[in-house]
Amino acid sequence: MRKIVTLLAICILLSTCSACQTSSKEKTNTKKQIILAMIYDDEEDTDGSGSISDYINKFNDTHENYEIIVKNYYRSDNMYDDAINLIQREIVSGEGPDIIDYRFGYSLSDVIAEYTEDMNSYISNDRELQEDIFTNIVESFQVNGKLLAIPTSYSINTYVGRKTDLGSIDRWDISSMIDVLDKSGKKYPIGYNPKSSIFASLTYANLDEFVDWGNGNTFFDSNSFRKALEYANRFDYEYDQNMTSYSYDDCVASEMIIGSVYDTAIAENKLGTNDVVYPGYPCSSGYGKIAMPWGHTFAISMASNYKDQSWEFIRQFLSIEYQETESNAMILSLRKSVIDRQLEYAKRDDGREKASFQTEYSGERYPIYSITEKQADDFLNILYQVDKSSTVDEKIYTIVCEETDAYFAGEKSMDEVIDNIEKRTWIYVSEKG
Repeated sequence: MRKIVTLLAICILLSTCSACQTSSKEKTNTKKQIILAMIYDDEEDTDGSGSISDYINKFNDTHENYEIIVKNYYRSDNMYDDAINLIQREIVSGEGPDIIDYRFGYSLSDVIAEYTEDMNSYISNDRELQEDIFTNIVESFQVNGKLLAIPTSYSINTYVGRKTDLGSIDRWDISSMIDVLDKSGKKYPIGYNPKSSIFASLTYANLDEFVDWGNGNTFFDSNSFRKALEYANRFDYEYDQNMTSYSYDDCVASEMIIGSVYDTAIAENKLGTNDVVYPGYPCSSGYGKIAMPWGHTFAISMASNYKDQSWEFIRQFLSIEYQETESNAMILSLRKSVIDRQLEYAKRDDGREKASFQTEYSGERYPIYSITEKQADDFLNILYQVDKSSTVDEKIYTIVCEETDAYFAGEKSMDEVIDNIEKRTWIYVSEKG
């Protein structure tokens, strides 16, 4: 009899456990799914997402009624199969993802159709974030005044040179830049590079100026574009593999990526002077200091039923905790307080090597133990002068490179090349817009 009672007790216990498990599963299955679209270049490019899985798990663990589900999309030369076009079609039909992560491949053309939410409203309702975020950096990524996507971090691209060569210039357009370079009398004033690289350095960061995505127009047949072509055509078509004597002293202005608070100190050390100016890239307006998106670049679908929850997930990546972690990876924070702490630490000489740099071809690295007040001020001046972002569409860039190569090789005239660029980019812009 005792054995029967024991067996009955075990059965009841197992039945109860099974019911608990079923109840737990049902509870899990009732969670509302928030779809996160991860956009990759191809199916082999599915790693490098950083710590995003940690934040997905954190969100899921702290939300009883919601969970983030990842869905991968892939870019393609086939317009119909391309990730962006596929997502747009899904959103128009009322479906598709809630959150979109364009990752490193983000470009203006990704959001020009305005199928994502304006996140300015979320920032304006977040007092802590509004007071501590670099507004000019965020605004540089706006489209028609709307923040349709937001990067979690960025770098700043600019030109740099000695004041003795450039004067006090802090901005220029293509025409005035070429005038300054010509007056220097130096053979390779922006570095020893072939024609295509010289041309790219003049135009890559501002190719957006030649495209009006909203109206489907292109402006490559312009004086500034022609001047850039003419100037680049003066140089060698290919690298001279025997060229080993070129040095920083031969250069009037060079491209520079600023990804940490130590980079103005590195610039002074490389150029051998503290009289350094940062004129930015040539552009028709503004300073030409270009913000380049890094890491995750998020957007919220207009068709999402979970917009507040989607913003809550994205907001994690704008937190002090995440921004400090990301900034240690040699990219810049969107938060003022993070940059301020980094500058204070960089100015403190505690005997520790905090950064290093390499000069010319020596291969030897030199330490930096601290930065000066001037170097910190220069860094902040550059940061606050950013008023543009470079979100160049790779297809546009490829078309321009393919066509201009025929001009640099002497195979086609400038008029022929520009006509081809106009035709090909117009078709592409029309399809995307």
